[in-house]
Amino acid sequence: MTSQPPGELIAWASSLVGPVRDAELISTSNSRVWAVRDAAGARYALKHLLDTSSMPRTENLVRAALPADAPLCRLLGTRQHPDGTAFLLSEHVAGPTLDQRIDDASDDTSRVWARELVRLLDLVAAVPVTGFGKLPDGLEAGHPSWSAFLRDYLAEQRDKAPRLASLRHAGLHALLDSAAGHLDAEVPVPRLVAADINNRNFVVTDRGPVCVNLPVLWAGDPLFAHGQALLHRAGTAGAAWLADRYAGWRLHFSAAYHAYVVLAYVERFAGVPLEEATPWGRHTPLLELHDRHLEQARAGLAAASTPTGGPR
Repeated sequence: MTSQPPGELIAWASSLVGPVRDAELISTSNSRVWAVRDAAGARYALKHLLDTSSMPRTENLVRAALPADAPLCRLLGTRQHPDGTAFLLSEHVAGPTLDQRIDDASDDTSRVWARELVRLLDLVAAVPVTGFGKLPDGLEAGHPSWSAFLRDYLAEQRDKAPRLASLRHAGLHALLDSAAGHLDAEVPVPRLVAADINNRNFVVTDRGPVCVNLPVLWAGDPLFAHGQALLHRAGTAGAAWLADRYAGWRLHFSAAYHAYVVLAYVERFAGVPLEEATPWGRHTPLLELHDRHLEQARAGLAAASTPTGGPR
């Protein structure tokens, strides 16, 4: 693997901001990202996005719709290729990623970071969408309800990750069956959801974590993103604050569902045993987090389904 960007990528970036130089490879996690400079010395992040599940067209639309003070770096351009890969050019945000710093944060800082995350998620959720499900090419999704999308997507993950399916699919599928009517009643209108907020998508700066990547965007339940945060910030005061503020079965259902999705990714790409996989920067195994939140969701759903004054 070469450490230099493809010539086509350099030429494309130069067409947007003028000649760029001094390319430094800064990430190879599932794409190739370089820091480059223009003639005036301004720095940019230049990405060859290899993950074809990412949604650069929609990300570009969403970033353009958010206010300038959102804790999100500016995206200057995207170019999609027929093979599903893409080029992205954004402002460069210097600093360590959140997974490298989250253990060092005090409880107060952790709660501040959680509040900043909620502000970003709320800004994203305010961007209008229609339909439910994936948004690869715009802001209109194709499913008629949130539960319908979740059923189809869970079936996709089951087929892609057979070992995980043998371990955990039955329990999550049963919970989704039980919860479907409640989900659709409580989420009748779709909202825009940042569906991948792992700790490597944030860079820690003097003003706190700044999101540098919104790779996956769905239309659905805005609590889904908050449930994700319970995993990616597990064991921190920020996660406890989120759990208290958004307490309810949907939050824990979202966390359990997202844990399954991440574990399916682990089985396919990470080369780590499922039993050992943890969210980046955290220490609790994802299987344990999945089981914990699944049980909390079951209990909460059962309580919500019991008529007031009826037997418990």
